[in-house]
Amino acid sequence: MALLIMAAGLAGAGLAVGSLSIRKQATWCAALVLLGSFYAGTWLNTADHSPVGDAIILVLAGVLSAVGTALGFAAGQHLATPRPSIEKSQQSEDGPPRWPWLLSDIGILSAALVVAIVGIAALIAMLHIAGAAPAPERSKLQIDALKYGLGIFAAAGALAALLLALRRQRLSEHSHTLELRRQQHVESSAEQTRQLELHRQQHSENDATERRITELYTKAVEQLGHAEAAVRLGGLYALERLAQNTLSQRQTIVNVLCAYLRMPYAPPELLDSTNFTDSLEPAAASDLTGVTGNVRQPHQELQVRLTAQRILQAHLTRPFDNDPDGEALEPDPSTTFWPKIDLDLAGATLVDWNLWYGEVGACSFSRATFVGSTEFMGTTFSDTAWFDGASFLGDASFDDATFLGIARFDKALFSKKARFGRALFAGAAGFDGNAVFTEVRFLDEVDFEGADFQKVGRFDHALFTGQANFRHTKHHYPPSFKQSSVSLGTPRHDAWPIPLRVEPDGVVGCLVQE
Repeated sequence: MALLIMAAGLAGAGLAVGSLSIRKQATWCAALVLLGSFYAGTWLNTADHSPVGDAIILVLAGVLSAVGTALGFAAGQHLATPRPSIEKSQQSEDGPPRWPWLLSDIGILSAALVVAIVGIAALIAMLHIAGAAPAPERSKLQIDALKYGLGIFAAAGALAALLLALRRQRLSEHSHTLELRRQQHVESSAEQTRQLELHRQQHSENDATERRITELYTKAVEQLGHAEAAVRLGGLYALERLAQNTLSQRQTIVNVLCAYLRMPYAPPELLDSTNFTDSLEPAAASDLTGVTGNVRQPHQELQVRLTAQRILQAHLTRPFDNDPDGEALEPDPSTTFWPKIDLDLAGATLVDWNLWYGEVGACSFSRATFVGSTEFMGTTFSDTAWFDGASFLGDASFDDATFLGIARFDKALFSKKARFGRALFAGAAGFDGNAVFTEVRFLDEVDFEGADFQKVGRFDHALFTGQANFRHTKHHYPPSFKQSSVSLGTPRHDAWPIPLRVEPDGVVGCLVQE
C-alpha cells in the first residue's frame, strides 16, 4: 500500500510540476525533489528495508517523478498553446487535422510509456514481495509477478495500437470531410460558372435584341420618307409590330406616327374646294395650300395617313370588356390596347378621325384640322386635353367623353354640329380642370345636354351660330358667357344653363346674364 501511495504521489507531483513549469514556476521543481526525498527517507527509516529494496525504491521514485514531469510538461505545453480564432480554424479546416493531445505522437508515446513504467514498477514491486515470502510460496508468487507485470507492460503496446487505430479513424473521417467539401466547392464553382455564363448569354441576347430593335426602327423610319406609298405603308406596319412587341418603344413609335401626321398635308377633295380655305384660319389655309406642289400623289398619301390614324385608333381603344372606372390596365404585349400613351398632334391634318371609347394620356390637338366627321365618343382624356385653335370642318362628337384634366377649346372652330352630350369635365390633381371654350365659333348646332362641368365652364367671347342646347347640364360652379353672342339669322330655341337674354346688335345678339 505504501508503494502505491508513493507511486501515485510522485506521479501526480511530477504531472503538476511539469504543467506549471511551462509558466516558469521553478519552485515547484524543488517541491518535487523534496517530496521524492520525503518518500525515500520514509522508506529508508523503516525497519524492514534492505539494500535491494532501497535500490528499487530509489529507482522507482526517480522513474515516476521523471515520467510525471514529462507528461505534465507536455500537458502544460498543450494548455499554454493559444487557441486559434474561428477564422483561422476555418482557414485550416482544409489543412492537416489538429489532433487531441492524447492522439498526437507525444501523447501516444507518453501513454504507452506510463503503462509500461507502471508494468515495470509493478513487476519489481511484486518480485520484491515474492522474494520476501516463505520458500514454499516464493516460486508461485514470482511466476504471478512475472505474469502480471509483463501483462501490464504488454498493455502499453495494446494501448498504443488502440490510440493509433483511433487516430487513423479520425484521419479517415477528416479525409472524407475534405472530399465532401472539395466536391461542394467544385459544384459551387460550376454553379457560379453556369450563372455567369447565363448572365453573359442573357446580356448578349439583350444586346442582340436591342441592336435588332434599333435596326428595325431605323429601317422603318427610313421607309416613311420613301416616295412610294407602298413602302411608306410597309414602314407603318413595321413600326406597329415593333411597338406591339416592345413595350419600351411604344411611346417613341407613337411619337413618330404623330410626327408623320403633323407634316403639312391637304386631302385632294379639299384642295379642289373653293370654299375650303375660306372657312379656315389664315395660318391654317396657308399651310395647306402650300403643299400642293408635293411630289407625292395626294390620293396615295391620303391612304398612308389614314393607315397611320387607324393604327393609333386601334391601339388606343379600350377593350370592350374593360370597365373604364375599374383598375387601370398595364402595358402588355399580349393585348392590342396600349395604355398610358400621350399624343402630340398639334397642327396635324386628320381625316375622319374616329376614336370611340379610347383612352389617352396628355394630348395636344392645338391648331389641328379635323376634316370630315370627328368622333371622340366615350374617350377618356386622363391628362390635359388641348384643342385650342383646332378647326372641326365636319360634325364633331364628344358624347360621353371624360376630361380628367384641363380641357381647352379656346379659339376652336366648329363648322358643323358639335355634340358634348353627357361629357364629364372633371378636375384632376395638379390641374385646375376648367373647361375653356373662349372665343369658340360654333357655326352649327352645339349640344351639351347632360354634360357635367365639375369646374368652371368658360364660354367667353363664343359665337353660337346654330342652336345651343345646354339642357340638364350640371355646373358645380356658375358658367361664364361674358361677351358671347348668337346669330339672329334663324329663329332660335336655345336652352342655356343660366338665365340669359339676347340683346340684338345687328345680325348678332349679345348674351347678357339676367
